[in-house]
Amino acid sequence: MPNGINKKKDDHNSFVPSPISPSLGSFPVHHFTAPNTTYFDERTRGPVKSRRWRKPVLSLPFAMVWALDPGSKYFCKIKSMETTNLSSNPEIAPRGNLDNSAVEKVYDKKYAPLYKAVRRGDLEDVMKFLEAHPEGVNAIISEIEETALHVAVTFEHLHIVKELVNKMQEGDLEWRDQFGETALVTAACTGIIEMAKCMIEKNRNLPMIPTNDGVLPVTHAVISNQKEMARYLYLVTPLEELVPEMGYHGANLLRQCFLSDAIDFSLDLVRRCPGLAIALNEENATLLWYLSNNPSKFPSGGQLLFWERWIYNWIQIEPDTAAKDIRINIERSNAIESNDMTSIVPNKCHGLLHLLVVGIKRIYKLKLTHVMSLEILRITCNEIATLDDLSQLSNIDEFQSLFQAAENGIPEFIIELLNVKPDLLYLRDELGRNFLFHAIQYRQAKVFNLIYGVTSSIRDDLANVIDKSGNTALHMAALLAPSAQLNHITGAALQMQREIQWFKVPAILYYLF
Repeated sequence: MPNGINKKKDDHNSFVPSPISPSLGSFPVHHFTAPNTTYFDERTRGPVKSRRWRKPVLSLPFAMVWALDPGSKYFCKIKSMETTNLSSNPEIAPRGNLDNSAVEKVYDKKYAPLYKAVRRGDLEDVMKFLEAHPEGVNAIISEIEETALHVAVTFEHLHIVKELVNKMQEGDLEWRDQFGETALVTAACTGIIEMAKCMIEKNRNLPMIPTNDGVLPVTHAVISNQKEMARYLYLVTPLEELVPEMGYHGANLLRQCFLSDAIDFSLDLVRRCPGLAIALNEENATLLWYLSNNPSKFPSGGQLLFWERWIYNWIQIEPDTAAKDIRINIERSNAIESNDMTSIVPNKCHGLLHLLVVGIKRIYKLKLTHVMSLEILRITCNEIATLDDLSQLSNIDEFQSLFQAAENGIPEFIIELLNVKPDLLYLRDELGRNFLFHAIQYRQAKVFNLIYGVTSSIRDDLANVIDKSGNTALHMAALLAPSAQLNHITGAALQMQREIQWFKVPAILYYLF
């Protein structure tokens, strides 16, 4: 595992969620979550997508939020907060008004009527207040340093957002609340593209302004599973802001896209900027690490029935067409979803025909994911081939990724990596074990079968390896299989039979070669 891959999880052991009063009614509760976790709704006890019910704080070491009485003017109060660096890469100076202290803004309770009017979506009252207090358009109207624009976006009042943007200056849109978020970041989480459009048309720099933890608006949209919003923000975010030289922005976006349902974004990113494929993100890992830990992204990891396998093999997808339309206009973005397969069948399907259509679309999407993942893997391996020595490889976790792929049963990963770096075939881990040891220990037959694709001399070298503890491949076969593998086999007798088979195959290789 790369150094620091789990480091951030230990840095946030102490955070206190806000106690929720049943009488809060429609008051939005700002709930703090630890990094890399799903946003959570205290009311429904489940994950949420809407920005109005949560505030993402991805890099706060400590925060305590107390909900006030529902009769109070404001629903939350920050009791204690310690912010982190203003950028994920201190050497890179991010754009935008990151230092709010440069602009004198102080919360004043006289703006409470404005807050209430914006919250309930009353444009008439909002305009009346601003006529009497013109400075209110840029004033802080909540105790978490939100402007009227932040509140309007949070409560998804598009008509108020447009009026406020028209009254604001270009630089006013760069104001960040106490969590380091511009109004565009809030809009990115709501998924309302019209909100983002009207703000970006006013200030073209907004897509390049990250939050305090260095997350761009487009990355927030991906995290919130707002794919259409993410597509729009991806189109308006310059590639120059995503290159490795600009910090972790591009690598973080690449990681989130690959792990979510936006793998087509990942493919387009590595095609336009191949260097991102081997660039370290804020977790000190590269894309190769995530490729080796996601077997479901590859054909070998698919669990299909016989008829599903037949349909899977019948569907033909060219890698060049998998992501060629990423940068199309947002109004036509729906056309790239599974090549609009619904056009080949009637809209109203019933019974078996409906099930068949749904099944075909699911299998098509699965194969599309596999094709794009393989293309990403090839581009990544081609970048690795440009590296000069093994010391550079060790910096981007290729060593550990090879063994992770063997443990997870991803032969495609091992084949592509060995094609560009054949010397890795003899690579051993800290215990002196090669990838064949890992395949036997974790009972990955597809990876083990790769040994039959090499010459007899190489096979001899791989099969007769002895680790630092004096163990051979037979010792790995003698270990109890992982429970995840045994659970696929019904009955103790059949499980024992499978274990004996695993012991026989390495034994034959050991004595023959």
